[in-house]
Amino acid sequence: MDRLTRCASELFALTAKGGPDAARLLEGAASVAARHESGDFRLYARSPLVVDGRLFFLVRLRADKVLVRVTRRDFDRVTPPDVDGSIETKAGNTELACLVCPCSKANAAHLQHEIKHLRPRTNPGRAAFGAGDRIGLATPGHVRALRSTTYFPLFAQQSIREMDRTGRSPEDVMATAVWGLIEEGFTGEWGADADHLKTAADIERVVPYGYTMFTLDPSVFIQNPDALSADALRDAYARLPWDALRSSPEVLLVEYDVGRRTFADRHGAHSAELVFDEPSVVKCAVKYSAGIAHCATLAALLRDKRGGRFDVEVSFDETDWPTSPLEHLFIAAEFRRLGMQVDSLALRFPGAFEKGIDYKGDLAVFERTFAIHAAVRDAFDTYRLSIHSGSDKFAVYPIMSKYAGGKLHVKTAGTTYLEALRVAARKDTALFREILEFSHGRYAEDRRTYHVSADPARMPAPRSVAPERYPGLLEDDAWRQVLHVAFGSVLTSGPEHDFRARFCDMLSANEEDFYATVERHFGKHLEALGASTTTTS
Repeated sequence: MDRLTRCASELFALTAKGGPDAARLLEGAASVAARHESGDFRLYARSPLVVDGRLFFLVRLRADKVLVRVTRRDFDRVTPPDVDGSIETKAGNTELACLVCPCSKANAAHLQHEIKHLRPRTNPGRAAFGAGDRIGLATPGHVRALRSTTYFPLFAQQSIREMDRTGRSPEDVMATAVWGLIEEGFTGEWGADADHLKTAADIERVVPYGYTMFTLDPSVFIQNPDALSADALRDAYARLPWDALRSSPEVLLVEYDVGRRTFADRHGAHSAELVFDEPSVVKCAVKYSAGIAHCATLAALLRDKRGGRFDVEVSFDETDWPTSPLEHLFIAAEFRRLGMQVDSLALRFPGAFEKGIDYKGDLAVFERTFAIHAAVRDAFDTYRLSIHSGSDKFAVYPIMSKYAGGKLHVKTAGTTYLEALRVAARKDTALFREILEFSHGRYAEDRRTYHVSADPARMPAPRSVAPERYPGLLEDDAWRQVLHVAFGSVLTSGPEHDFRARFCDMLSANEEDFYATVERHFGKHLEALGASTTTTS
């Protein structure tokens, strides 16, 4: 503790010289960190923060990160709920009290209550970038990539499916993001996305933990009208939940039988005439209306359970059938008719948005279609276009940015896990080999709920791959998908493999390499998106 108490004294002395000047404190903290760093001690030099006379900073003591809070002994203060112990030190003649606190979920929630910038907020109207973290260690790398761009970052983002597959909870996802923000000294605006909520029970799970964005997923209610006979289509239309839709089969046809409308993108490069008639209205309604009604019900539950301001996204992307611009127009018009505020809309765009790899499809077709989708969005001007499975889609980023601009939301998640594996491929080849073999064996099962196309029969056996080739596997589409979809099985593999503990220990031992790897990879995403820079903290 001697090294810690000296750090505490020196940092607190810096705060006494002219008050809590953030620039002065961080400049001094870098010097303090350099003087005291050793094999079992590290001060995170960007973490020191003064709030209402209290100094907070983060250190690593051997294998654990802890938060240190320093005040004068007579300071009237609120004690964190989860405290390992307290120590005393002196700075000059001033006796100080230091609380050493674990980086726990309870302490993260306490700090969010005490420190405003640690609380997520709703999107203030900017393009957004979601950085999912399936391991819970990557937020510092995400912050480094995003802190100087104009994109609104969502540092806590995980779907219920991913939480269940990784053995995590909404509280844990929020807490690990908070500790990452503290470590990097991030004081800017950020959001938290509870992703792919399908049921009322899902909403009950996430509401207590301060999420500011809720992505509703009605995919189970969506059906393909083109697969139905004429009689089945008429029957499906008649059986829609008309009470929840506040309409009837006859009234809806009257509302949408309005002829043609012309849409042109703001660049004037593409235009289209979208025509509603009775057959198209029936098909749109059969495909989407039950899902629209379900989302309206979930949104009402959110208003009741959470209250206050929050962002709602609706996800129509997890289908086998692309959303046409006419269907997009129908969806947006229906939400407006029902009075439901939608802040972000995820559609199924043409081509293949497979997990872990770049876009597959005709770029000219994608551009023409996306341009009209953007024009439809512009006609409403109340929501962003959201790109799910947005990781590594470098080929289409410039197109999306060109036509959607500041009305774009890009979601990433699994690519961070792959970058963590990239570190393992360099730093712990034995661990990587085990994960490689295990993931290969799990692929047939784990791929079931993901859109991927890798064929193990066309791949070499994992044991035949030499260790020097391991980093290169992260550049191979097939291996990326095999590794990508097995994340849940790897992280919950049990004592036989104990992958989670070994993987996290490896990343912690090489954390600067990990952060730099994540920052570099996300920098490629943001560069392709044309993300401009700002002075965000």
